[in-house]
Amino acid sequence: MAERTKRDKKSDARPGDIVLKAKQKRRTAEQIAQDNLKKAEQKAAEANAALEAHQAGVKRVSKKEAALRAEDDVARQTFARPDLVTAELKRSMVEKEKHHLRAL
Repeated sequence: MAERTKRDKKSDARPGDIVLKAKQKRRTAEQIAQDNLKKAEQKAAEANAALEAHQAGVKRVSKKEAALRAEDDVARQTFARPDLVTAELKRSMVEKEKHHLRAL
């Protein structure tokens, strides 16, 4: 007859070890404070980056608005007297028309 298989003697010597080894260790107060500090720094950095991006967008739009305002002022001044339109303004108007035609 075949010999009966036996269990390892250590397999049931400490059954609680399985539970104890599987437990997740808790963080200390110092680790929690460090994690909270990192999160706060990251949040501040993201807010700062968002603010800088917004300000850059505002500056870009204000430059475009200023250029359009200047063109409107020149066009308003020369509307009644087309002979006063400068060559540069004519060139810029032609460039704009070409650009708009290309976009279509």
